[in-house]
Amino acid sequence: MSKWIVGNFGIKILSLLTALLLWFHVTTEKRYEKTINIPIACVNLPEKLLLTKQPPKLVKIKIRGKGKELLRFGRSIRVVLDLSETDLGWKRIDLKKEDVSIPYESKMEIASVPIPKSFIMRVEREVRREVKVVPNSKSEYKFKIIPKRVEILGGSSVYQINEITTEEIIVPPELPETLKVKLEVPEGIKISTDSVFVIFQSL
Repeated sequence: MSKWIVGNFGIKILSLLTALLLWFHVTTEKRYEKTINIPIACVNLPEKLLLTKQPPKLVKIKIRGKGKELLRFGRSIRVVLDLSETDLGWKRIDLKKEDVSIPYESKMEIASVPIPKSFIMRVEREVRREVKVVPNSKSEYKFKIIPKRVEILGGSSVYQINEITTEEIIVPPELPETLKVKLEVPEGIKISTDSVFVIFQSL
């Protein structure tokens, strides 16, 4: 029995691999319909404008195609929104099959309109301003923050922000000369740096 298994072992392995490759070829030549999640890509937004209400990250669609194509190109499919001619304000976006981008060399078909079919975005002018950094600390040590001010970037909500707070400053048992601390950044706001340095002074 063992001689039958070991005998011509290389030929048996080759035959098995050939059978698997044949099965894979036949299976992936069949056509399938599949529901997948695809990302939304916003392109060509004019300079000095930004989205303060973002589109959903993913939408669902049904696609049809050979198994080989679904495996090869499935992750390249996306919704592409050209914002080159957009203007300011709230925008209702109604998605169509034509908004779905598939690789030109594939023969896949879009079988459904993306879900959700529509969503709301908001386009605003970019606003920049400098605000002070406020330490969040219960420490008895004296210290200074570097930098004392940071630049924030966003839409009109930037005008409502006068300061950025650090995360709680927790002093290690052995007092360091400097400590890097993250900043609490409000949602929808970009910032010139996401952390500051705390420089301690001994009592």
